[in-house]
Order: sequence, then C-alpha cells, then structure tokens
Amino acid sequence: MTLKIVYKSVNVDFPDDKADEPQQDKQQYLWTKSFNVEDVEKVDILEDEPFLLKAELEDGTQLQKQIIDIFILRVTTPKSQKDYAVSKEVLCDISEIPGEKGALKEFCFYLNEVTEIVEIIEGVFLTEEEAYGDGFEVV
Repeated sequence: MTLKIVYKSVNVDFPDDKADEPQQDKQQYLWTKSFNVEDVEKVDILEDEPFLLKAELEDGTQLQKQIIDIFILRVTTPKSQKDYAVSKEVLCDISEIPGEKGALKEFCFYLNEVTEIVEIIEGVFLTEEEAYGDGFEVV
C-alpha cells in the first residue's frame, strides 16, 4: 500500500466564514509538505510515546533528549521503520483518509504557526525550544 503523509500549516488569519468563497486575498494554508511512502506494511499511531531526538556536535560528541508531548505516526515497510511526528504544541488537528479494506491511505497533520516550527529531521516538526533548547544529554 502507498501512504501519503501531508503537513499543512494553518493560516490563523484565514476567515473561516468565507472559506467557501472562490476569491480570497488570504490562503487557508501558509505552506504544505507531503511524502509518499511505498510498500507500507503497517502504520501505528503513537500519542503517548516519547520521541528520541539525537544530535552530534562538531567534535563528534553524541547528544540525545526525549520529546514527550509529541504525536508520532510510525510507518513500517519491508526495509525500514520511520517515524513522522509533530509536537503537540503546534498540532491543531489530524485527519485520516482510509483506503481499500480500511487501510490508511492518507494522513494529514494540521500545524499551528503561532510558535516557530522547525523540521528538525525530514518529517519531524518541533518547536524551536524542543529542537534546540535545554535537555540534551551526552551519550
């Protein structure tokens, strides 16, 4: 199965009551990004599991910290397992579109740009504080 994963940054200034009018000066989404994942065997939705963020300093020192308030979509293919994730601080909503036999066909994260968002790893969106702030430990 092919799974489409979409991220949409919601424009908080977009007028909800005029969303159906074709001529708008403002866009409903500030930006979008999507991934197509081929040969998906399994999709797990993890709302209470921490995300382990790893980093390496220029001198080779390995760092890591746990991001606790995060929503993770874990996608398993025959060759790999990858986490697509969004900090709950910037997550407005999610939507799921089922495909054949109830399998997930599309998963969409709606993001709130009130706080600065950083795509720290491809498909992982955190606040700047979560991505670069305190809490890293040397491993």
